[in-house]
This record gives sequence, structure tokens and C-alpha cells, in this order.
Amino acid sequence: MRNAIIITILGLLTAGAGMLCQETSAGWAHVTIPDHVPAAPRVSHTPADAAGCENLALRKTAIPRASSLLAGYAIHQVEHLNDGKSGNDHSWIAAENPCWAEIDLGEICWIYRVAFGNDSGGVYSDRAASRFSILVATEYDRDSAATTWKKMAPFTQAMPILLRTDFCFEPVQARYGHTLWYIHPDGTLPDLTFGNTIVLPQGYANGREVPDSNEVSCVMISHFGDLNGPLALLDIDNGRFNPDSIHSLTPEVPWPGFWARSETFREPYPIAKNLFLVSHSPRDRFALYVLDRFGNREMLYIDDVYGSMCPTPLKPQPVPPVIPSAIDPILAETKTGVFSVEDVYKGIDHVVPRGSAKYLRVCQELQDPLEQYADGFWRASYQPFMEFYASPVDLVTGPYGWSSYVAKGDLGFVEINDDGSVSFEAPAESVLFFQLLDENFNEIQRMRSVVQLQPGESRSCIGCHQDRRITAPPRQTTAFNSAPQKLIPSPWEAGPFDYAQVVQPVLDKNCISCHNENDKDGYDLTGRLDENSIPASFKTIIQNGWVHYFDWQWQAGVPTKAEPYTFGTFQSKLWGILKNHHEVRLSQEDERAIKCWVDLSCPLWPDYIQRSLRNSSTITSR
Repeated sequence: MRNAIIITILGLLTAGAGMLCQETSAGWAHVTIPDHVPAAPRVSHTPADAAGCENLALRKTAIPRASSLLAGYAIHQVEHLNDGKSGNDHSWIAAENPCWAEIDLGEICWIYRVAFGNDSGGVYSDRAASRFSILVATEYDRDSAATTWKKMAPFTQAMPILLRTDFCFEPVQARYGHTLWYIHPDGTLPDLTFGNTIVLPQGYANGREVPDSNEVSCVMISHFGDLNGPLALLDIDNGRFNPDSIHSLTPEVPWPGFWARSETFREPYPIAKNLFLVSHSPRDRFALYVLDRFGNREMLYIDDVYGSMCPTPLKPQPVPPVIPSAIDPILAETKTGVFSVEDVYKGIDHVVPRGSAKYLRVCQELQDPLEQYADGFWRASYQPFMEFYASPVDLVTGPYGWSSYVAKGDLGFVEINDDGSVSFEAPAESVLFFQLLDENFNEIQRMRSVVQLQPGESRSCIGCHQDRRITAPPRQTTAFNSAPQKLIPSPWEAGPFDYAQVVQPVLDKNCISCHNENDKDGYDLTGRLDENSIPASFKTIIQNGWVHYFDWQWQAGVPTKAEPYTFGTFQSKLWGILKNHHEVRLSQEDERAIKCWVDLSCPLWPDYIQRSLRNSSTITSR
């Protein structure tokens, strides 16, 4: 294993391109082709980026590799993948399918575009790419399966790629935040419609039910906010978590990484099972079109100056049914709601013995409030944006990658009943997630998504990571027959978790007499801040891998469920180090402070103040 950039393209490649332009974090570029494509692939280099961005494939450190090579032709060589020359005379052809081509950049870089095609000279049109995927990786193992890499874009269509085609990506940030959900008019009971654990597309928008079907029309979007992209139908009957449920109505538009600026769509409005109103931008201006299920389209209206969006039929609409509200007015006055769990062991009882879960901790992901200026305008830009993160992930990383750059809060915990049930009050209008803890406050399992309550709302689930569509069998639980518990605060103040106020005092009391700036091994656990307001202790703990956390780096993993006991406190080396570490004996409160920080994924700051504006002085103990 080593750090490098790989871009892999799965599919059929012919005389085309190898341009890698900076912005997405990766170390390898790789292209792979399925075995049922009828001809061998040929790839050649694409010249410079018109925008002036560096072509990483031309770096002297970039090493091309391929699965095979058609023998006997000097003009077709693996080295031609990135030799700076284009055309058939400087191309690569694989000997057989399936096949792949890749470029090892020798270091982790940022890329935002991969460009290639059949023959940039326009001479050849045979053996062209018609099915493939582009993948990236920051660590490479030649024996690893392609599923361990990060799929950036798939390409499947009847018409193959001939001349150059660009595939653009976002800077691989939080990719899974825009799945489709439905919600009651009063804001209660949001539930998943589609997505959630699907890697690509990065998001969905403008979802609408298609008449006379169980399909939903939508636009597939990038992480970066603008709601443009290809149009799709989602077949809910085929599975809410199934990528094969996605049918693109506009396959000529690549699935979005970065948002498209032309040849893109938005706001589909189904007016019949096979007919849709849509806003479409063939070039630089949106116009109104009608489009059918088979890709045929006709322009209805275009303005000479302005883009036309949000097509909506002007016709009588049936009054939607009124859903009775289930809001508790007394709870609503206190800005709280109620969560209930029928049995925390359901969904994890294959791993977690009954009786081992004692507490449920309620945690919060903290928002960054908008900043309003004295003149009434709101701040529109946060650059450099990584300076506003709750952890300095651009400066301090470790073997487990990035710690949480989202500020977290510990709101308290409740006791789990012997039958596994629990019911408790929690603050409304907050982004919450839950942690299952054992008797020593070690985290057994974590809710890796989030949930919210409207004031006065009650929500329930069957168990930890149990299927959301399963109904619990009737039984009288302890929680059902008891009033909801109040949250029990942790020994530190409930609310935003502040490393300086909760963790550093533990280190001051137990560690810094030996582990300070004079430590011969460099293990400085003092609160001494550097020029970026980062305490020495935070750098020591994270960089040496003493604690375990999920990697928050962009595109670092797939949003899947994690097995109990496989992360956080249970996987942290720190406790083994402390087991026989001279005369150090942490109190239960001190242990809980460090464990809570670890299981919140190790955020440093409790807020999003710009790093360069923080006070760089020594942290003082509480």
C-alpha cells in the first residue's frame, strides 16, 4: 500500500485522452472495461486544459499502467497513456477485455476533471468507449477489488465516446447529503424516499411522483448546490437503496460530480406517465421543454435574455388530504419532543449480548449560524473554507485520516431498561444522533445518520440499525409503561463539546508532568498552541493514531452501516497504552471525558470561528 493517485475508468477505451486536472483528492487514476464489450480498448493522451489547469498526467512522477497490451505494434504502448502526444500513433490498446488503464501520480493531489476520447484527431471511430466507470484512490493495492476505490462517474450509453469528452468532479466533499425524503406538511415524520447509501449520484432534487406508476422523477445533482444535472426516474418498487432503480432519461449528460454549466436539465414536472415538462440548457440559457420517457424533446419557450425555470402547469389541482397533527402542545411549549426505542438490541443482537448496553447518549451536530453584517446583508463567502472547520484537518491528520470537521455536542444520556426499551425527551429543532454505551461508557454502536424533531413531536424506532420499514410485534415494554426519561447531563457542561475545556484538563492532571515540550519522544500533551491555534496534545494524539475514528476525509468511504465494536473507543490504542503506564490511573470521570471526545470523532473546536482569528495562546485548565 502507498499513497498515489489512481483514476480508473471501467469500460471500453479507444484512442482518446488522459487529462487529469487538479481539484479532487486522489492518488491514482484508473480505467477498467467490462468483458462483454466487443472490441479491445485504445487510449491516447489528450493535450492541455484550455482553462490553464495543470495536466497531472504529464508530471514526471506520473507512471502509467494497464491490464494488458496488444503485442506487435510500436504505436500502441502503455507509455503513450501520458506521453503528451495524441492520436492513433501514440495510443494504447489492450489485448483483451475486461481491461483497465491507470496513472500513478506518485503523490496525493487534487483533480476535478478526467478527459479522454476515441481519437482526438478525428480519424478513427471504431472500438470506441461506450461503457465504463471512473474511479479514484489515495491508497493503492494492486490486488484490491475495484469496489474499494471511489467511483466518480459511470458511463453507459448506446452511442460511444468518439472525440474528447470531459468528466468533471467536485473536490470530493461530503457527497451523500441530498437524498430524497418525504415529510408531513407540519414538518413531522420525515422518511426516506430513495438513496441514503448510494454513492453516485451525489444527490437528487426536485422529486415528484410520476402519474400511474410508483416512480419518482428527479434531477441528479452534485454536492455543490446548483440543482442542474441529468434527469432520472427512480423505480421505488425496485428498492430504495438499489442503484439499478435509477433510469436516466438523458444518458448523454454525465452523472454530476461538479455541476454542469451547459447541456443540463432541472425541475422535471411529470404531466403524464411518459411525458415531462422540464427546464433545459443546451448551451448557456435555460428554456422550457417537453420531454418524453424515451429522450425525445421539443422546445416550448425560450427568452432572449433570461433563463426560464420551474415549469408548472396552470390548471386546477385537487385539494390534498388533511393529515391530522400529532403534535403534543405541552411538549411543543418546551421546544422538546420524545424518542422511543422498542428494543436497542434488535438489528445488532448477532454481535451485542443482551444486557451489555446500559446507556444511550444523545449527541448533536452543531450548525454554523449565518453571519449578518451591520448593513443587514449576510456573509456570502467563507474562504479559505477549511479555516472554518471545527478541526484543522488540512493541517493535522493521522493513520485514520481526518477527524470530524463538524462541531459536535453532548446533550446527556439515559438509562436503557432491562428489556432493551428506552424512551426519552430530547430538544426539538436540533440535528441529533445516538450512541449505545456499555456500563463503562464505551461506545458499542453509533447512529451514523441524523434525526430531528419538531416541537411536540414523538418518533420511534424498533432498534439500533433495524430496517426502518419493519413493524415491531406487539409487546408491553418498560418504556411504553413509563414516562419518558429526562436527559442526564455528563460531568462536563451539556452542549457543544470543547476539547480545551473537557479533554485538555484530563491531560494536564495526568500526563503533562512527563509528556511536554521536553519529551524525548516528542509526545507533547500540553495545551501549548501553535501559530494556527492547534494544541500540541491534539496533534500528538491524532498524528500518532492513539485514538480511532471514522475518516471524515472527502470521499473517504461509502455511507454504510458499521458493525458494533469496530470503531471509536473499542478500537483505540490509548487504553492499551494506559493499562500499565507507570502510575497513571484515570478517574472514571476523566476516562469518560476522553471516551466521549473519541466517540464524537475527535472534533477540536466547539464552533466554526475562522481559525486565523482564534487566540493562539496556551489553553488553561478548567
